[in-house]
Amino acid sequence: MRIKKFVTIYMSLLLIAISTFVFSKECVKIKKYKETKKPCIGKRIDHPIEPQKNSNIKPKTKANIKKKISKEQEKTKTETWNVVFVHGIISAAPVLSIKTMRRIKDDNINNTLYEKYVNIVRNNSFFRKNQPMQEIGLKRINKTRKDANDGGPALASIFDKQIGWLNPNKKINTNYYTNGWQGFLSNKRRYKDGIKFIKDIHKENAKYLAKGIKPKWILLGFSHGASVCINMALARRRLKFKPNFIIEKLVLLGTPIQRYTDYLIGDPLFKKVYSLYSLYDRVQILDFSSPGKLLSNRRFRARKSLKLPHSLVQARIQLLRKTKKGKRKNGFTARHAKSVKNCSPGHCEWWFFGWTNKFYRKNFAIKPLSIVAITPSIINAIDSVDLKKVYSRKTGNHLRVSIRPYDEIIKIKRKKYIKTHPFLTEAQLTELKNIAKSFPFKKINADEYSKKVQEAINVASTQVQEMKKRKKKRR
Repeated sequence: MRIKKFVTIYMSLLLIAISTFVFSKECVKIKKYKETKKPCIGKRIDHPIEPQKNSNIKPKTKANIKKKISKEQEKTKTETWNVVFVHGIISAAPVLSIKTMRRIKDDNINNTLYEKYVNIVRNNSFFRKNQPMQEIGLKRINKTRKDANDGGPALASIFDKQIGWLNPNKKINTNYYTNGWQGFLSNKRRYKDGIKFIKDIHKENAKYLAKGIKPKWILLGFSHGASVCINMALARRRLKFKPNFIIEKLVLLGTPIQRYTDYLIGDPLFKKVYSLYSLYDRVQILDFSSPGKLLSNRRFRARKSLKLPHSLVQARIQLLRKTKKGKRKNGFTARHAKSVKNCSPGHCEWWFFGWTNKFYRKNFAIKPLSIVAITPSIINAIDSVDLKKVYSRKTGNHLRVSIRPYDEIIKIKRKKYIKTHPFLTEAQLTELKNIAKSFPFKKINADEYSKKVQEAINVASTQVQEMKKRKKKRR
């Protein structure tokens, strides 16, 4: 019994000694293994990995590859801008009478001389000269056309130059359109045009989205052309329409502000709105078709039921011209110097080139250009303003923008806030003028214009008389 116990104890001690010896060797191997780099997961490695010579080089992981691709995409990324020009109304002055004014005020212009006359003038290409205006609907401007005198290709070429100067570090592909509408002084008709406009942009934007492009839509509306743009928001609300786009910038040029639609300016359809007006624009406040009010306003005004949104910027445009060589103070000519005169735009000078029939002054400061032609430079200057220092509850973001081409600056004021921003240089402004002159624009004579107007009135009056005869026969 004693011998058996001794043997078992001896064997157990021998096993413990062997196991400790083996375990110590394995520990040495594990230490050596840990000192080397960890092997890749999924691969069996029986030998230790030799350390890499360039330890600073990061391994190629999926995250690093994605970062490289994203940086390359940012460098080669091109933005797509779609700029749309929307013309104003067809003038009602040639056929205006007390009876017509009543019908316009009541928004009931069906089968009137005014309705027939506007339809004839709108479809006549003669009246589309010297302004960005094409057929009815959303029509693309062909920038390569050099024989066009409708103003669209010329304005597109001028915009391309300015966008290139203002965004030298960006790759921008700009497309230009015109949105033609009926041109009536009627709220009901403008609402219908607004419905068509929002649907047309929706269809056009779907083509870009199918190609993987998300364009920025920029609308520039003259007079009641901007009212058509605003009516897009009304159409969106009433029809519960869900557009596949947002208007990046909406620019209102000399637009008659109506209380009937002013609340729509804060609609989420418009990301940012710029309303430009001039005290020399007397036509802007003469819209008698505004419901519930005698005349229209120059700018949006806050009231109990309307708070001016932060996305709205209103700017009073003042254009100055130099007549003689005056004294310069600190490198600039004084505003009230005798050599400086106020040349702020009238209603026609917002939109038409200098070859139009009348109301475009011979001594206009940027002749033969219109204010819409230099709008990119104006908007760029306004965007440089810190609007937090400007906003107030009563007037919102309201600025005074003084354009001084002779000093190559734009001065922006708001009470104590003053900011000076560079304007186009003399060489750049001359280049833009030469672009306009390179197109086949011709000065429209007063006799030629009045002859075309009279022809349209005669055709419209015969149509009205024929319509009355038909009614009598039915009776």
